[in-house]
Amino acid sequence: MTHPFASVFVVSRGRVSLLLLIVIGMCARLGASVVEEKVILAPVFTLDQIHRSMMGPSAMQQFILSETEEPELLWLVSYRAEMVNADGSALLPQEYMCHSNLDIDISAYRELFAWEKVASPRLFTLSQGQFEVNFPEGFGIPLVSWQPLTLNSQVLNLNDPDIDLKVRHRITIKFVRDRNLTTPMTPLFMSAAQAMVLVEGQSGYWGLDRADVATHGAACAIGTSASHAANTDQFGNQFSAHWVVPPGEHTYHALATNWLNLPFDTTAHYVAVHLHPFAEYIELVDLTEGRTVFRSEAKNRTTGIGLEAVEFYADANGFALHEAHEYQVKTLYNNTTEVDQDSMAVMYFYLKDQEFRKPTPAQIARRLRTDPLLRAQKWSQGPVKDTTVMGSGHSTM
Repeated sequence: MTHPFASVFVVSRGRVSLLLLIVIGMCARLGASVVEEKVILAPVFTLDQIHRSMMGPSAMQQFILSETEEPELLWLVSYRAEMVNADGSALLPQEYMCHSNLDIDISAYRELFAWEKVASPRLFTLSQGQFEVNFPEGFGIPLVSWQPLTLNSQVLNLNDPDIDLKVRHRITIKFVRDRNLTTPMTPLFMSAAQAMVLVEGQSGYWGLDRADVATHGAACAIGTSASHAANTDQFGNQFSAHWVVPPGEHTYHALATNWLNLPFDTTAHYVAVHLHPFAEYIELVDLTEGRTVFRSEAKNRTTGIGLEAVEFYADANGFALHEAHEYQVKTLYNNTTEVDQDSMAVMYFYLKDQEFRKPTPAQIARRLRTDPLLRAQKWSQGPVKDTTVMGSGHSTM
């Protein structure tokens, strides 16, 4: 069965400033419910040399989405990242964005929503080729207003060695308050699947000591990490999700079942994609059924190095993913240069949360007062202050 998916083609429209600009306003309506937005300016970065992917200046900020007198349930419905000038007044080319990541303390989140499943702390990742996520109407990620969010912003410069430019990310997050809803939201949670290469070890299958090609597909290729970061499974095999692509065309496979870690049968209603320049496509293969369930094509720049667009999926009907099935990530890179390039390949699946039970305001307040893990959080007694931490060099996804 083929599922439609849309394409986004986005054209281009250190020292730091610690300014954190937050604007909250009414911007749209979700049905009859008011959609609010929060705009955040990341610190200013100076670009004055070539910075490869994951190697440029970066910053981490922590903030809350809405400072309310009492904790309340919110729903995240959209996330956008744009590159702007130092004062945030003008758009700059998106080619300077390495990524924009939004994370949450998943342990506290699990307690707040009484989850049984274990999921990723990542809420969103945007990067070259995709700069916005908009869920289908009526879908969203639940969040308690007091819980802090962590924003990681990083820049790059792949093409201009003589650059001298100050840039920053402008992040726009749209949300609705549950108390303003006229119809219930469909809850989503994120689960990711990524390609990797085997850096060291005996098994090219993440989390498996013994594998069967007929069941688990082709193993990860042996490769070289493009950074110092490595993922080690329980059997001591080391994998890299950021690897070197030699000149030429190369296909990479990775068993994704353990990464997806599906807690139940469900449906995917949005898929975002993270690829690096020279990627041709990424796809998720259902090995159990022997078919591709999602495929994203990438469009590279015609001049210079960079991704112009990647395809994403958004549909209220969704497509099925099954807990008992085996899944594989497959990606093709075509390095058309004469030197090594770096690569990543990740799909972010926003899945219907089958176990979600909407907590009442009284339940949220009681969990904050009585749960030991939540009581230990500074924000359990009220909203915390925003913070910023600067970084440089390699950043992990």
